[in-house]
Amino acid sequence: MTISAKKYAILLVIMLLSLPFFVFAQVSNTGGLDTSQISLSLYPTSPKPHEEMKAKVIAYNPNFFIKEIQWFLNGERQTDFDDTREMKFIAGNAGETTNLEVRLINSEGRIISLSNSVTPIYIDIILEADTYVPYFYQGRPLATNGSQARATALVDYGNGVREDSFAFKWILDKLNVLGGGILPGQSNILFEVPMRYGLLEVEVYTEDGQFVGEAEISLPRVDSEMHFYERSSLYGLQNKSLNNDVYISNGGITIEGAPYYISTDTLLGNPEIVWNIGYEDVNTPPTNPLSISLDRPQASGETTVNLSVTDPDNFLQMTFGKVKLKY
Repeated sequence: MTISAKKYAILLVIMLLSLPFFVFAQVSNTGGLDTSQISLSLYPTSPKPHEEMKAKVIAYNPNFFIKEIQWFLNGERQTDFDDTREMKFIAGNAGETTNLEVRLINSEGRIISLSNSVTPIYIDIILEADTYVPYFYQGRPLATNGSQARATALVDYGNGVREDSFAFKWILDKLNVLGGGILPGQSNILFEVPMRYGLLEVEVYTEDGQFVGEAEISLPRVDSEMHFYERSSLYGLQNKSLNNDVYISNGGITIEGAPYYISTDTLLGNPEIVWNIGYEDVNTPPTNPLSISLDRPQASGETTVNLSVTDPDNFLQMTFGKVKLKY
């Protein structure tokens, strides 16, 4: 090699070494720089549309002294966050990807570039309990221990993508995977409400198994409760519950119990329905065992009427109540 050729080779090496050095988080070839302890974290990991995001640089490498930090969103530099290790930004619409990049520049002018992307997805869980409420009740049936409930995942990934385009993994109380695993297209699931904690989670995946987001809901801690109403031969069941002191007129009274939030499976099965008046059990017509008709006694006084409803096959499904009658 001639002297001029040697000079040209040395000059080329010097020029290459003086160029800025870019390293992406997903690239293993770092040109000798150890980036194993340098990372870019995002929180939350599966954001909702328009949710505030926080990006943070975590760097523990003592051999890479950071002199300058530059942040970029979709290629546009965010100068308000220059030389800071955290940046906040707002996620976009459902299905809209935001590209994030941070450049760490050391005292020698070398650059490590870390990048990530955020695609928001809206996921919500709707819980529908299969429990009893009277027809005039304006609220929703609530789930109770041991009752059946149906959970439905609502997913908005933008661009009109439907729920059946995803796969779902339903998890109850962190350990119990409902249905056995990831279920393609199954955006709803029927399950029995547990006796203990009660946390329901859903993880959403694309058809090829890529994780896209998750949501969770705490199952309400509600007990079944008994309310009493008067049934009129003329107007039917009255929608105002009876208080603790009920006066019986000369024409008598018909009382009907309403076991709020008890499983409809219990009522449609073979429940144990027991009326008790003055510590004595009373038989009721099999056509409507939740209703009892009482005549006004000749003498004045008062008595307590008790009603209990129990599922002999599910001890969690039971409720009872009482009302005091005066005459």
